[in-house]
Amino acid sequence: MKSRIYQTTWQLDGTRLGALRREVFVIEQNVPEELEWDAYDATAIHFACEDNPGGKVIGTARLVKEADTQKAIVGRLCVAKPFRHQKLATRIMHEILAYCRMQKFMTIELHAQLYLESFYASLGFVTQGSVYLEAGIEHITMVQQLANFACR
Repeated sequence: MKSRIYQTTWQLDGTRLGALRREVFVIEQNVPEELEWDAYDATAIHFACEDNPGGKVIGTARLVKEADTQKAIVGRLCVAKPFRHQKLATRIMHEILAYCRMQKFMTIELHAQLYLESFYASLGFVTQGSVYLEAGIEHITMVQQLANFACR
């Protein structure tokens, strides 16, 4: 499969990104529609994975910059069921982390579904706090501090 990952906006690709998120979060995981959609979609940087250039969106995530800080929040990471266990989520996260380093973000945060804690830990995220419910699903906050290497 020749999938590609690219940055996009909700204005350009919201219909396709939203279709995948509805499939995964609303239908599969029973997240209420009103909790899935929020104002952050309009301003977030979205990352999309297509099964082939110009094809179906099979993976997505968004990155929201926290106002007046060097912190960004990753959210809404999902992969279509037939494409899971092919390292697409890992590839999407590597793209997001590379972008965050390039933009000189210092802290990356995410609210992981509890069963994915070890996946995010393998990418360098560290658990903070205790388990809580978000949209009726157990979550844990995880963060990663990015090194700020100054050129000398």
